[in-house]
Amino acid sequence: MENSITIGQYTIEVNESELIAKCWRTKKTGSIYVVFNYRFKTAEIMTKYVTNYAKSIFDGICQKQQQKANRLNDKKNHGIEVGQIYYNSWGYDQTNVNFYMITSVKGQKIEFVEIAQNAESTRWDYGYTMPDTSKIISDKMTAIASGKQKFKVLNARYQVSIFDGKPKYYSTGH
Repeated sequence: MENSITIGQYTIEVNESELIAKCWRTKKTGSIYVVFNYRFKTAEIMTKYVTNYAKSIFDGICQKQQQKANRLNDKKNHGIEVGQIYYNSWGYDQTNVNFYMITSVKGQKIEFVEIAQNAESTRWDYGYTMPDTSKIISDKMTAIASGKQKFKVLNARYQVSIFDGKPKYYSTGH
């Protein structure tokens, strides 16, 4: 007697009279590949193996769904608020720092402006800098929340992080 069960993309087929269990996966592209095709010594061993394998498939599907739900929740509850200060640090020969202040939050859409900074040199070619919220140095820019207190600037390659209140290192490279 043959029995089969499908879990997500996996199908497990059991032939109890011949003690054979097969499992294959059908990919989204339609291609099929064999996961296992075993003959067992006893029905008990076969049942235990198939049950454990089916459970691992089911657990994996549940874990992926939970991770997806968590990512969606992180984007919805990103924690970004008007007035918060963010920064990014970048550069190759030198380390540049930019500070930004949030001006508007509507769902995942964030508007912000670049603000000035108070740099203090500790040597001629490097130092530490802090944001200066009294001076706005750019027009409003738009971004999309990309996680807990992070956002990615539209039409740019960088992501910014929340400012932790500590001075940020910069260098001039010369």
